[in-house]
Amino acid sequence: MKTANFSKIKLKNGATILFEKRNSPVSTIIIGLKAGSSHEFLAKKGLAHFVEHNLFKGSINRSQQEISSSIEKRGGILNGFTADELTAYWAKLPANHTIFALDVLSDMAFNPRFAKEEMIKERKVVLEEIKMYHDAPQMFVLDEIKKRLYKEPFNIGGLGTEKTVNGLEREDLINWHKLYNPKNLIITVVGNCRINPIVQYVNNLKIRNLDVVRNPIIEKKADQKIFFRKGIDQAHVCLGIHVPTLASKEKYAIDLFNTILGEGMSSKLFQEVREKRGLVYTVKSFIDAEKSYGNLLIYAGTEKSKVRQVKEISLTMVKELANINSKDFNEAKEQCIGSFEVANEKSDSVAKQLLFNEVASKAEDYYSYVEEISKLKIKNIAKFSKINSYGFTALLPK
Repeated sequence: MKTANFSKIKLKNGATILFEKRNSPVSTIIIGLKAGSSHEFLAKKGLAHFVEHNLFKGSINRSQQEISSSIEKRGGILNGFTADELTAYWAKLPANHTIFALDVLSDMAFNPRFAKEEMIKERKVVLEEIKMYHDAPQMFVLDEIKKRLYKEPFNIGGLGTEKTVNGLEREDLINWHKLYNPKNLIITVVGNCRINPIVQYVNNLKIRNLDVVRNPIIEKKADQKIFFRKGIDQAHVCLGIHVPTLASKEKYAIDLFNTILGEGMSSKLFQEVREKRGLVYTVKSFIDAEKSYGNLLIYAGTEKSKVRQVKEISLTMVKELANINSKDFNEAKEQCIGSFEVANEKSDSVAKQLLFNEVASKAEDYYSYVEEISKLKIKNIAKFSKINSYGFTALLPK
């Protein structure tokens, strides 16, 4: 899908602006920084995420309540997220407030107070978030599969650990915030507004920070580990396979492969594991990928006694895609393209995809999706069915 309504501008200060003009009355604005949890040292794991949390606690110009209410009282949504290779702060609101939202997000991102009393309170919040992920079985196995696929420090989740988060000091936040500079800045706007005021605003930003992002240390592995826990009735399993990264030209092929394997109720996994055999309530596959890594993950919830069977069937389903027929292949293409077009309706979905693609390679890749999926051949995806190694983890009732 090519569009004449997309613009990318690289400013003299190093910042990048991604802009898609729309007729919708809503805009999504993202302040994106090319600094995420994969760039942290082992002893500081969770720092990028902790900084993200603390930026919502107040800027030099606005209190915590003023930041949130200024967006929400205009009917908007305000949020943020930390990924492995980027951190983002975003708002979605009526398009006539686009520049206002950009001002709030920029103030929040570049003028933090990092008040010590707020930092102490927010540390408790993050520690509760870590407990929540640990206590939720599905989140637990999805966090653990990363430890089965990679070595430290990359395999430690973006939240960090209780030990590392407790060790973070105000000075650590201030030092990390030096990465919040124009060379790492990507402003993404999708909505019914004009680009010139956005360019003018970003050109006038007074950002004093200056530091470079270290290259992530990513060492692959593939091992297995089983956990047991009291108080649960269902076994939760996750299988992971290394696949091409979001920077790879093969990202379209692996997306199509995943669609056939485990996207939705018509997928091979769902039909075989749930509909035919009745072994699970939930079974699905999905791609977790950014610039420097890529994983195909399969998750299922089943009986303790059926874990081995579900695992073996899942591996078999992957291998059998080497012999995918043309009917299933072409239907999957249509499904991929249709899903893309449905997601394209939402300005926040598009803005996030533009950001992730820009960090990994270039934002324009987003608009090539339909064309790239359409020209794929069976041979382009069949090779992913060959499994040389895989990671596996399961949480079983004790």
